[in-house]
Amino acid sequence: EGPSNEAGIDKGKGRALSEELPEETTFQARIKDRVIGSSAANWRRTENPPAPSSMQAPVPEVRPPAMQSDLLASLIAEMRLQREEDRARHEDLMNRRDVENVRSNQRALLDEDAKISAIVNAALKKLKPEQILNVDGSNIQSWDKALGVIAFERFQDEFFYTPEEDAIVDPYQEKIARGIIHLSVHPDLMYDLIRLENSAEVYNHLLVKFRVGNRAKQLRAWETLKNLNPSDYGSSAE
Repeated sequence: EGPSNEAGIDKGKGRALSEELPEETTFQARIKDRVIGSSAANWRRTENPPAPSSMQAPVPEVRPPAMQSDLLASLIAEMRLQREEDRARHEDLMNRRDVENVRSNQRALLDEDAKISAIVNAALKKLKPEQILNVDGSNIQSWDKALGVIAFERFQDEFFYTPEEDAIVDPYQEKIARGIIHLSVHPDLMYDLIRLENSAEVYNHLLVKFRVGNRAKQLRAWETLKNLNPSDYGSSAE
């Protein structure tokens, strides 16, 4: 019986030990030098909160109404000033262009006048002194024939100075014709020719003036001759 009692005692103790709850300890396991466990420090955030991003939109500045009105007025004034400066710059540019165009036209006219003068002088060299129209128009027929020859050589038209009513005359040729007819007459006759519009009027004016005038002189001479009485003059034989 002795051994069985001891065995029973051992079994009772073993049951008693197994029914006791384990005591809580402060032992904490380490994995690679890191403490893990139920410590409250392990659940506390240790990183600082992120800084606010610099890309965030700035808060618009609120300005009082009076300041906004002044800013708008200043902007309008600046735009008006810029527009006036642009307009003045444009006008200055256009004025410069106009001046340059005038200078170019003047140079072109001078060149044209020089060419016309050379052509007129060359044509007048073909006139003989007795073919220059006299101040009294006494050589009107000789002058008329010489002028027709020059017109044919220069313009391929003997009757250039008597164009048809609906004829269109080239302005460049008209300047040449006017120069020739002006310089082919006596200087005292040129004053009456300046007021006429074109070379055809000058030519017609001279023909009417001297042919009619000469015709009148001829008629007066004829009348004088008819009124002569032969009996008023004695014969040389008598």
